[in-house]
Amino acid sequence: MMKYLKIVFATVTVLLFFTSNIEASLSVNPGLIIDTLYAGGNNTSQLYITNLGPVSPLNYSLSADVSWISFSSTSGSINVGDTVEIEISYDISYLQNGINNANIYVGDPHHGPITIPVGIYFQNTTDVTEEFLSGNLDSFSLNQNYPNPFNPATKIFYSIPETQNVMIKLFNILGNEIMTLVNGERPKGRYIIDLDMSGYPSGVYFYMIRTPFYTETKKMILNK
Repeated sequence: MMKYLKIVFATVTVLLFFTSNIEASLSVNPGLIIDTLYAGGNNTSQLYITNLGPVSPLNYSLSADVSWISFSSTSGSINVGDTVEIEISYDISYLQNGINNANIYVGDPHHGPITIPVGIYFQNTTDVTEEFLSGNLDSFSLNQNYPNPFNPATKIFYSIPETQNVMIKLFNILGNEIMTLVNGERPKGRYIIDLDMSGYPSGVYFYMIRTPFYTETKKMILNK
């Protein structure tokens, strides 16, 4: 009788050991995010996380290695066989024209994080026009935009005393370039730039003029 009990106890112990070491599994779709965004367009996408079992419920967490990606939920739990839909939002005020790369990490308590590479091509479609006003000037200047704060349109005045290459760029609060307003040779004179930022969120922005002989930066506030 004692020998029989020892065998039963040993069997139960082995079964419990193997059961406690069964690992849960998550599936993430898509495994790669490639998208094109435009100012004023739909700046979201979807991510689907499935609990493949056997643990139920299974906790998950999400994070990204850049500040311009956010999630409708950064953590939660999923029953076995179920799928949750996560909305990913992209803050275009932090994006530069061209390709913007990032990584999204999806993890659970049983594994290291699953890495989802992200490649976002951003194309600015902000309305920008430039007009020549006068040629009778003998100094550089970059005036404060007017109105300021503005919603969503404003005007920027600048002047140059002689023909030369002019570049005026717009930056977000982090110093990332988000668009080029002027790029090329301009004759002596005073100019006005009409800028419509309907597709951009409220916040602080900076615009900078650069010529071979003059550089200056001004701050402006978009307040929607």
